[in-house]
Amino acid sequence: MQALVNMSLTTPAIFALVEDRVFSNEIPAAVIAKANTKHPPKMLVIRQGGGGAKADRLPVVNRVIICNCYGETDYDADLVRMAVEQRYTFLEREIFDGVLIHHINPTGGPLPNVEPDLVWPIVSQSYTTLAGLLEVA
Repeated sequence: MQALVNMSLTTPAIFALVEDRVFSNEIPAAVIAKANTKHPPKMLVIRQGGGGAKADRLPVVNRVIICNCYGETDYDADLVRMAVEQRYTFLEREIFDGVLIHHINPTGGPLPNVEPDLVWPIVSQSYTTLAGLLEVA
């Protein structure tokens, strides 16, 4: 998961929108406390959403990830989602933090919503990733 976070942080189109606010699993409490309660800054939270059982003896794993994109408005949250989708769907066999990511494919369309606890605009999209289990240089 950290490889996806670092990949997103090093992507200029994503970094231009969210700066260093790319997190794994949840938004840190300190970031929530600092944010405007009505108009939060743009940010990306990458969560694992499941995946298939390990099959065969191939050193790869299929995982479903969910990218939650936040913004000041629905439109701003969707700008983050579009930057993430463009980066992820054009990826072909790249190495990040010793993890070979073969591909990342969307598994559904964007889902606009409101974060129930924080009442922040959010657009979510799920992807299927295929990544290697062995560390590579």
